[in-house]
Amino acid sequence: MNVTDIARSDYRGGTAVCAGRDYGLPADGDSSGPMFAGNVQVGAASTSDRQATTAYPNVTE
Repeated sequence: MNVTDIARSDYRGGTAVCAGRDYGLPADGDSSGPMFAGNVQVGAASTSDRQATTAYPNVTE
């Protein structure tokens, strides 16, 4: 996964990090899966277009 946007909206209108697929894409059944930056969880899978991107709301706030 590659970060493509740091100011995307999730399904509830909150700020989220958007990640595009590299070798796969979280979708069906992956909701709330973690996103890590180093050894720190910074997001949880929330909204996906099921083709190219997934939004991860910020869990550090």
